[in-house]
Amino acid sequence: MGILNASVASAGNVAKWVRDEATDDETSKRNDRQRRNNVVMGATPSPNLPNLGPVDRSKILKHLLAKVKSKYGERLREIGRDPTNLKECGVYLHILWRKEQPGIFWLYVGQAVVLCIRIETHNDPYRRRRNPCLHYHIWDLDDNMESVFVSLATHKQPSTPEEQLILNIQEMWMCLVFQTLTPVQLDDYLPEGVQKLWSGNHLNVALPLWQGFTGDKDSVRDATGGRHAFQQYLRSEDPIVREWAENTRDAFNDIRNSPDPVLRNYYREILLERHAKARKTLEDKKTENLKKYLSEAETTVHLYHDGQMATISCGMFQFTLPRSLKLDPKEGDVVSCRFHLAERPHPNPYAKKAEPRDPASRLAVSIRGRDRHGAFDVWLSTGGLQNVKKMNSLVDVLEGYTLEESRSFERRWYVHRETVERTHVYT
Repeated sequence: MGILNASVASAGNVAKWVRDEATDDETSKRNDRQRRNNVVMGATPSPNLPNLGPVDRSKILKHLLAKVKSKYGERLREIGRDPTNLKECGVYLHILWRKEQPGIFWLYVGQAVVLCIRIETHNDPYRRRRNPCLHYHIWDLDDNMESVFVSLATHKQPSTPEEQLILNIQEMWMCLVFQTLTPVQLDDYLPEGVQKLWSGNHLNVALPLWQGFTGDKDSVRDATGGRHAFQQYLRSEDPIVREWAENTRDAFNDIRNSPDPVLRNYYREILLERHAKARKTLEDKKTENLKKYLSEAETTVHLYHDGQMATISCGMFQFTLPRSLKLDPKEGDVVSCRFHLAERPHPNPYAKKAEPRDPASRLAVSIRGRDRHGAFDVWLSTGGLQNVKKMNSLVDVLEGYTLEESRSFERRWYVHRETVERTHVYT
């Protein structure tokens, strides 16, 4: 041990001697190098850097993303892991693009309790047709659409409302990072000064924060694709529920201002579809109301021209009680009306001028009731070509033709609306 300590001491003395014997020239050279590097021992260096001027960070970011995509696109997707094989709960990103236009793409962020099951459901074309939405509309726009899913976050399945909220916030965060929400939502939730380069170009419409909030799995679909029970949320006494409904409605309406013409066209198609459904619903109600007269239904008598003309209405069709019947009804009397629809021309048609080729020739109308003279049960009839056309249209309804089909036939009648104005059209 003493030999080892002596050796260490000797080595230290030798090292000290070598340092002390450094020549003055070497010391001078070292000082010169320090001065050239603007370094003074014990002081902070202050380099003199040239001014770069304004830096376009957005341009650099866009260029970086484009370069990374071209060089490492496939490898970056692999980093995120393929959610089609993951059984965990988590948040995923769906990327869609046209095969011949890889520079144009759409993004959608979603969450799932079991990722692989959720992705399998997305990939089912039958389900996409049964559940129309903006996401699926873009996906099935044409046959050459490419699709890839990437997992963004995974964790255990939520078992409490608090854990569900964490999942919602994760999805919301990713929607903000990738700017997949509508502009009205991005303006509300992104901090000031953030460049919204992708605002209005992507596919999330419903706000993720409300996921599972209403307890009704159809509520978001109703909000983004139709009416149904969604109106009850807009009229809710709970201000939080109303806020959710208004936010979802406004987000959908914001699609009409998207810079992407494909998304604007989707909005127009949804509106046309809504209007068509509304017309169909109204048409179905009118049809059911008219068909009840095939087995007899009650209606009310109305008097006009100082009681000189009496009429009854069945839906939008009005029938006159001719004076030749010598009936004496009062305003508001209730009578029973029945449509008699035959396979061949009826012996007592309502439209007397109907030709054998007219469906109106097979329709008779009878009423029964009481006036001051007693009970009556009579056939109604009228003249005039316009009434033939009206009755042709009525028979079309009773036999199940749609309004559009009826309009395409000859010798028909329908009402055309322009705002609040109504025009009676005879073909």
